[in-house]
Order: sequence, then structure tokens, then C-alpha cells
Amino acid sequence: MNSITGVYIGNRRSKLLQFKYDDNKFREKLRTWKCLQSHIPREKVTDCVVSSLHFMDIIAERKFAEDSSQYLTNFKSGVTDDEIVNEMFKYFGNQHGFSEYNYDDSNPNPYQKWIDILNRELKKEHLTMVLLKQTHSGHAVIVYKDKDNQLHLIDSQQLTIDSTDRAISDYFKSDNYIKLSLIQTPIKRALSPSVSSRKTKSSNERLLKRTTRRSRSPESMSISPKIISNKTRKRKRSSPLNIRKTNKKRSHSPLTKKARYK
Repeated sequence: MNSITGVYIGNRRSKLLQFKYDDNKFREKLRTWKCLQSHIPREKVTDCVVSSLHFMDIIAERKFAEDSSQYLTNFKSGVTDDEIVNEMFKYFGNQHGFSEYNYDDSNPNPYQKWIDILNRELKKEHLTMVLLKQTHSGHAVIVYKDKDNQLHLIDSQQLTIDSTDRAISDYFKSDNYIKLSLIQTPIKRALSPSVSSRKTKSSNERLLKRTTRRSRSPESMSISPKIISNKTRKRKRSSPLNIRKTNKKRSHSPLTKKARYK
């Protein structure tokens, strides 16, 4: 079973939001991928969510992704959980939620639990967006499982890839992440043919209506947040799709609910 037992959105059971992506397509994406703002130093961009959504082809239009990335970076801001949920609703028409997991500081490898969860929930040749939280900020990355059951963590913003469990654990440790958040989508109940037909038609009409009204400007998106600070999260600049190596250590105060992903 690929859903996380006991996870609910409201009163509905849910499963991990993930997308089919075969190995050939994945390798081609890695070969051709270019960051959305190549002229901006990697430590100054704050577009990790937009970058991840574009890598996954959820945001398909390159120009729209670049405009959204530029908007976020110019305002030195980020994206909250609520804004991600709103964006998912625009694309899929369902109310999404999150399952959150703390790192296990009682374990010699405190991030092994996260890797075990990803191995259990992610299907072969599928990918998902993973949200990593610190105290007041966070970061979005993609995790892909290939046909040999190997996980790959892709930081499409910082142009790095980690392809072993040890390397992925080191990535989590390098920025002292304390929470992992996975996007959950509700499991639809089985309906009788007549009811299913009526519901599908109504749902499609509502989705068409939403899509028709939707503005294609980055400023109108829920991922276009307000200015909150002039501080930017500094990252070590990496060469394209190489394993990131850093020994940064930071102390953390309790996690705030309104962490923004940069």
C-alpha cells in the first residue's frame, strides 16, 4: 500500500502526491535541465518551489516559470505551506495537505527515518516534491525512485543531485533540517457508475471554469508572497548536478508554523 496509514485531510484518507517519470525521461531531464535564473548567484534565489514544480512538469511553461521565479527572487521572499496548497488546488482541483516527520535525534543517523519513509511511499519510476524545514525557513527539492529502487534527491534550484542513501542523509544534515513534509492528496471513494458520471461532469465543469478565470501573471499566483525580509538564505554555490559538500552547522530555535520555502 502506497498511502501513509493514518494520514487525513479533514476527514478523508490520503496518499502521497507522486508522478510517473521513467528512467529515460529522468536522465534526459537531468541532462537538459537549466536553472530558472542562471544569471543570479545560487545563494540569492528564493524560487525552490517554482523550480521544483517546473522540473516535475507541473508548471509546464518555461516562460511562466521564469517570470514566477524572478518575481519571488526580486522580492526576496518565499512560499508558505498554505500557498503551496492553494497552488495544488489550481492544478489538480483537490484539497491537498501535508504529512510531517521530525528527524530522529535518538538515532545515530537521525535522518534514516526520512529515507525509510520515502522508500516506502514512493513507487518505482515516480517522483515527488519534498519540503524540508528549518526554524524560520525551508527548502523544496525533488526525490525520484528509479526502476532499481534507488532514491535520487534533486535540488533543481542549487543544481545538485545526491544518489545514495548516505549522500541524501548528508544533504539533510548539511543544513540541519528538522522536519520533512510530504504533500498528500485525498483518496477518492468508489462511487456507483451513475453517481460517478454525475460527479465527474460537475467536477470537470468546475475545473474548466477555474482554469478559464485564472490569470497567467506571476503576481496573481498564490506562490507570489509578500515581502517579509531583506535577508536571503545563503547557500554554497555548486557546479551543475554535482553532490553538494558543505560542513555548515547552525543551532535552531523551535520551528515556526509559517516557515517559508526559499
